[in-house]
Amino acid sequence: MSAEDSVSLKEYFDSEIDNIKLLIKNGFQESKDAVRAALDSQKEAVLKSEAASEKRFSSVNEFRNTLSDQQRNLMPRNEVDILIKAINEKIDALNLTTITRQSKDVGKMEGMGIIAIVAGIVSTIIVILFRFIK
Repeated sequence: MSAEDSVSLKEYFDSEIDNIKLLIKNGFQESKDAVRAALDSQKEAVLKSEAASEKRFSSVNEFRNTLSDQQRNLMPRNEVDILIKAINEKIDALNLTTITRQSKDVGKMEGMGIIAIVAGIVSTIIVILFRFIK
């Protein structure tokens, strides 16, 4: 080895320490970049997850609003039962009135029939009497 090729031990160690420092610095920078990329990826995943959750909650709120509208607009079963019972009572009353009127009409017609028969008999008797009297 020549004197030109030889380096002092201090220079050699300084050079090696500088190389190690550079390697550590590069390693830290690579680790930092990897952590930053992982955090960015995680942040993007969280944003997508939040968007999906928001969409799901929007659907749930829409369904909840639909149920609220139904509850507000639809009649309760008890109220419907009361209304149907009242309608049935009115129908029964109308049926009774109709039957009563029909019975009266039938009675009137029967009475008129009896009156017609009696009138026919009386007129027949009068006609017969006039024939015998002449």
